[in-house]
Amino acid sequence: MAEEITTREIFDTLVGFAKSTEENFSVMKSDMAKLDVRVTSIESNMVTKHYFDDKLANLRGELIQI
Repeated sequence: MAEEITTREIFDTLVGFAKSTEENFSVMKSDMAKLDVRVTSIESNMVTKHYFDDKLANLRGELIQI
């Protein structure tokens, strides 16, 4: 005779799955926060196209004077 699965067993399985999923999302959220901090740090140290354009213009000016 096949074993009958009760509603309670199904509910317990779903609750376990939900808890596991919630834990995984919490870990992902924490990892994303760390990644956000790292990206912000990279952006703050990164030079821009405008900066390079200014430096290149200065270099051209210096080369023309030579």
